[in-house]
Amino acid sequence: MIVSIFRHPIFPASLGITLFLLCLVHPSCTASFERRDAWEGFNHGTLRVCVKIILSDEMPHETKPRSVNQAILEAAGARASLILTSHSRINHLDPEQSLSCRSAIPEILRSGVIRFHRCSGDICTAFVDYKADSCVSTAAP
Repeated sequence: MIVSIFRHPIFPASLGITLFLLCLVHPSCTASFERRDAWEGFNHGTLRVCVKIILSDEMPHETKPRSVNQAILEAAGARASLILTSHSRINHLDPEQSLSCRSAIPEILRSGVIRFHRCSGDICTAFVDYKADSCVSTAAP
């Protein structure tokens, strides 16, 4: 129980209060990307993909931020392409609809926007959104 920890003899009252306030303040100071936003798939014409990349030591330090974004978009594009291709083959009963969806993939991949990314050490996790309504809207009911 939190209250009993703060009343423990090794924790002075001021430390307990400080820890309690820190626990309350920390979530309000974090990024606006919340757990409910951490999903992958289709939603209202948007395809969101999650990727993890490992940063290489060969990236020059001064170009690392641009290189990280580029690496994220490349990895997300490969994943999005796979998801869209699978979606077009599984969810489109009509071969013309499937072909229409697959022909829209290059345009969809150019619409990628990094919604959130966080790097910890050499590993970055990112969520990238794509405007996929041209492919999703042609899906069979």
